[in-house]
Order: sequence, then structure tokens, then C-alpha cells
Amino acid sequence: MKRLRAELPNLPAIQFVVANSAWIVTSIVLAFLIWIIAMLEANPIQQREFAEPVSIRFVEDTDIVHIATTGEIRTSRVTIRAPRSTWDILQSSDVEVWADLRDLSPGQYEIKLEGRIKSDGPRGRVISISPSTISVEMVQVKERYVEVQPIVVVEPPPGYSYPATAPAQCDPPEVLISGPATLVDQVTAAQARLNLQSYTASRSITRVVTLVDENNAAIDSRLLGQLHIEPDSVSCEVEIQALEGLLTVQPVYTGEPADGYRVEGYTVDPESVIVQGDTNLINAMGGIVQTEPIDITGQTGTFSRNVQVVLPDGVKLQSETQLITVTISISPRIATATFEEVPIQITNLDPSLTAIMLPDSVSVVVIGPQPLIETLTIEDISLTIDLTGRTAGQHVDVPVQVRLLQDSLVNVATVTIEPQTVTVTLTPIATPTPPSEIFGRISTVNKP
Repeated sequence: MKRLRAELPNLPAIQFVVANSAWIVTSIVLAFLIWIIAMLEANPIQQREFAEPVSIRFVEDTDIVHIATTGEIRTSRVTIRAPRSTWDILQSSDVEVWADLRDLSPGQYEIKLEGRIKSDGPRGRVISISPSTISVEMVQVKERYVEVQPIVVVEPPPGYSYPATAPAQCDPPEVLISGPATLVDQVTAAQARLNLQSYTASRSITRVVTLVDENNAAIDSRLLGQLHIEPDSVSCEVEIQALEGLLTVQPVYTGEPADGYRVEGYTVDPESVIVQGDTNLINAMGGIVQTEPIDITGQTGTFSRNVQVVLPDGVKLQSETQLITVTISISPRIATATFEEVPIQITNLDPSLTAIMLPDSVSVVVIGPQPLIETLTIEDISLTIDLTGRTAGQHVDVPVQVRLLQDSLVNVATVTIEPQTVTVTLTPIATPTPPSEIFGRISTVNKP
């Protein structure tokens, strides 16, 4: 040190630094330690269990994968050591837990779980994972092509057919399935299940592929998640043919419903029938066949009848015993009744008050079934205002309540009133002075 001092320029500042270098270094170290302590006090390290479970990620090869088993653990709990500032912003997406399944051959294994806070996440470290291990079964991956079979699960509507001689053609004709060999081996066919209930013409139909086993039962949906299907849907060209002799049924009814009612519509079941016989006669019918007449005289509601169709000689139904169910909807005609100056009744008026109401009557319009409206009178309409809790003074916009006294109209009629509110002025009733008090006052005045 003396030699160093001797070699240094004779500058007081430099000589001072050299002479006190040990103290300067010690001061810097102490200042650094004090800074660390202060930082730890302001942002202390905390170790605790993360509040949310973390999903386990499986890292595996492509030719050997693990197969999910019933009750397999898919999430874990982690204990993390991190500054308090990290805990304030830490999210489940910042934490990852994984099981490394690479380089494993088929078989059963107990794999240790690993975890960390992602590099782009806040500062911290995963201390422990619970459970710390997971049991897995590793299986060989297998893939194979399976032919797609178009299967009709619901036939076309009556009068149309899906010819067995012209089965649907699906594109692509086969799909590639891949996954655990044990599951791939369970698959015996791939089906495109076709519902043709609403189709009356040939068309292309896209359907999701359904995998089935040797019993023609769909593969369990819980297992399908481990199988990959490419593609998972196919487009099938389906031929739909109209049957010869298909006629639309047209109901025939006679008479008139009861006064004040009308025919709203009808339904026919089945809507069409198939006939056979003389081709010229069938063509002359124009695609329509009528039913026996149905008498609707006096009807006041919807009703159904089983009837036969009327066919010319030489033509008969393919199903000779077939009956047609015709449902005819009968509903009341709608009518309107208007009543002017219908009086309003006051209810729940405080006995110590008197009321003046303006206006004291309103106009009422009732719309409903004609047979009921025709019998409605002004006495069947109740208009009231409720003055419960009202005190002396003027009350505006008091709502008028309307009620029909005919029970048959309660749920089927519409009632409107004008105006809908009234103004009510309430004043106290003057209390008469008792005679004894009057005579007492007179005596007092006349006393000498």
C-alpha cells in the first residue's frame, strides 16, 4: 500500500481514496445490504398455495401416447414462493404443470409432475405440486382408413321413397381414424346417419361421421376425445323419388257453424295417400282426392272426424282400410262493444273525508268473441278507484281499475278505457257542533 501511495500522483483526493478504500468498500456493501432489507420489508417474499387448480399438460411423443382412464387426475395444486407484488397479479395462465411422457414404451407408469411460472410471467418459483406424481397408461398409436356407410335412420315423408337400388354416395368414401390402438381396434365402421323426414327431392346432405363398434353401437363419447377423425364430416348425395299414385287429401265439409262462429282452418292426417288402378283416372284427378262430406252445422269448437276418401270406380287405396283424420278448427268471430259514460265507483275512502272525482265516468271498449260480446251490458262492467291511504288534498292520475263481471269473458276479451286515470279532491267532513255546546255559548253571552 505504501508503494502504491508512492507511485500515485501527489493529489490529495486520490491519496484520500486510497487511504480509506477499505472503509469505502465496507460502506458500499452495508448500503447494498440495507437496500435489500428495505426492499424485502416493502415487498416481502411469501410462500403459499395458489388459489386455483392448474391443469396438467401431457408432453408425449406422436407414436406412443397415454390413454385417459376413469378417475385420471387432470389438475393439481401448487405451492409458490414469490414476492407479494407477484401474488397481486399472478393468474392461472402464468403457471404451468406438466408430465413428461416422452421416450416411454407402452405400459403403466408413475410420472413425477413438474411445474414453473412461465418465463413471461411475474417473478416467482413453484415449490411443490400436489399430487406430486400421476399414474398413466401408455399405448401404441394406430391409424387406419374406414369406409363410410350411409345409413337412413328416418325415411322420407309419405309418398316419397329412398330407393334401395340407388344408395347414397358419400364424399369422401372413407375416413382416416387415428389414436390409441386399443380404441382404433374397437371401431368396425364409420356411418353417415341420414334423416330424410323433410326431403321430397334428391339433394346433397352433409353429416358428421359416427363411429360404431361390432355391435353397431356408437363409440362412447368419452373415448371419442382420444380419437382423431379426418375428415369428421362427409357430404352424401341422396336420391329421393316420388311414389306413383300419390294424391293430396282435400277435406270436404258442409253446413255452417253456430251463429257467431267461423271455420278458422283444418288439418289432415295423413296429408296424402297412395292409390292404384286405372292410370287415366288417376291422372284425371289432378293430384287431389276429396274426403266424404263432414257436417259442421252448429259447431262451436274444434273437432275431429275419421272419414274415407271418395275414389272413382277403378281406383282404390293402396291400403284399403286407411282412414283420414280431419280436424276442423271452429273459433268465435270477433266483435266490439263500446259503452259511453260508464260510472266509476270509489273504494276504500277514509270515512272522515269526502271525495270529488273528475271525470266521474269513462268510455269502455270491449273486444272479444261475438256470442259473448252480444250479451254484454253496462251492468257487466265494474270501474273502480282505490283510495287506500289517500289523505286530504288533490290527487291526480289516480288509475281506474276495470273488471268484467261475466266470468266467460275474463280471459278471452280485451278491455280498454279512456281516460285511464282521474283526478280526485279529498276534503275533511265538517263536524257539527253539539246543541249543548251551542246553548252553553248563548248563556254565557246573556249572563249580566
